[in-house]
Amino acid sequence: MKKWVLIAVAALFISGCTDQEKETEVNEKPKENSTEEVNSVEETDPENAIPKENVSVEETSWIEKFEAAPEVKMSPEYLANQPQGPYADISYDSNPESYQEFLKVMEGIPENATEEELDKVFNYIVSQVSVDVTDPQTVIDSWKVSSFGDPEIEDSRYQFKENYNIEVILDSSGSMANITNGKTRMVVAKEAIQQFLMSAPEKANVALRVYGHKGTSKDSDKKLSCDSSELVYKFGSYKEKEFNQALSSFEPAGWTPLAQSLMDAQNDLKEFKSDKNTNMIYVVSDGIETCDGNPVEAAKKLGESDLQPVINIIGFGVDSEGQKQLKEMATASNGTYTNVHNSNQLKSEFDKAKNALEKWKQWKENANYDAKVDRNKRYLDTNSLNNEYSNNIQKQQNNMVFIINGLRNKDLITSEQKEYLTSRKSELAKEMDEARKTIREDLENLNAKTLEDTKKQIEEKYNQNTQ
Repeated sequence: MKKWVLIAVAALFISGCTDQEKETEVNEKPKENSTEEVNSVEETDPENAIPKENVSVEETSWIEKFEAAPEVKMSPEYLANQPQGPYADISYDSNPESYQEFLKVMEGIPENATEEELDKVFNYIVSQVSVDVTDPQTVIDSWKVSSFGDPEIEDSRYQFKENYNIEVILDSSGSMANITNGKTRMVVAKEAIQQFLMSAPEKANVALRVYGHKGTSKDSDKKLSCDSSELVYKFGSYKEKEFNQALSSFEPAGWTPLAQSLMDAQNDLKEFKSDKNTNMIYVVSDGIETCDGNPVEAAKKLGESDLQPVINIIGFGVDSEGQKQLKEMATASNGTYTNVHNSNQLKSEFDKAKNALEKWKQWKENANYDAKVDRNKRYLDTNSLNNEYSNNIQKQQNNMVFIINGLRNKDLITSEQKEYLTSRKSELAKEMDEARKTIREDLENLNAKTLEDTKKQIEEKYNQNTQ
């Protein structure tokens, strides 16, 4: 009996030593070999084993959320077309919830992430905090509008003619109820349009057309809403009471029949042939066509008609998809496009239109027109755009510093990863600044005489889809 007791004690002693050695080996293994430890559990303990395919998903899935972001290939073209990121105005002080939300999305970056994977993380950060800048083509378009009457402008649409006709086409789809700085987009648009048209000379003809103002955004109301395009203020001089009544007759409602509104506008203007009429159309829209129409083709047809209108398209807070379609409409019609995000920017666009109206009024009254004033303005506009680019580039860089530091402070990245992302940020800053300088040089080389010729070159260079 004693013999068996001694054997049992010896066996327990040997087993204890073996377990201790295994524990020591596990504790001494580096972090990256933890997968082998899991595999060992799988082989020896089927009941607690984790399926191998689950381990693979866990190891690779973290990068998937970053892979959709476009690669950052900075150039003047890329900078000019860079869309506004959803966290462009991120700030812990003004919006701590948004800041924490963004950091939450960034969780899961492993310590052993490769540089290639960190590049994808960097692309994602840029896509989320990028700041929208004014497209140089937009500046050139505004120069053409403000250069009405300049004898060096060869485009007959910008020469003074006996009559001046303005039609504003306003998007009244449901999305115009979205809030911008405490007001709906519709309220902001109505205020800007009213201020613009109330300054129109008495002899100018103005009109207002709305679309998408009937029904709802539900599928059941699609036909009703897509058929809604109405001239709520017919062509004539601006009369405040009647125009206010027209503005109050509609609110944001349904779908977006953008193409239909342009086809209807062509009919509105059919009496105003281009030989004696300057025809200006202003389209204010916050999104793409949703009624199965082709607004690019409709804009092209209107632009090539004997009305020869200048179609000015203003995108109000549109996303990258919306900008693409609206830009294509402007290009197809040989018109202009600009993107605005708030009330001040929208009013600024209509202020440019006011200047053209004022020049026409002076011409009608036989006042002298000095083209030098416009050329000086182009010089000032170039400086202003350059300053805007500098400020927005700095804002974007600050956004990135803010995020990268936040990731490190939350231990979501290592100090080495922070250093790598910071170096990429610094490289991008230099590339963006070089792009800014190139854009400024391109604009400085323009003048009124070459404006039309170089417009096509600028379109080819900057009006690209970089998404």
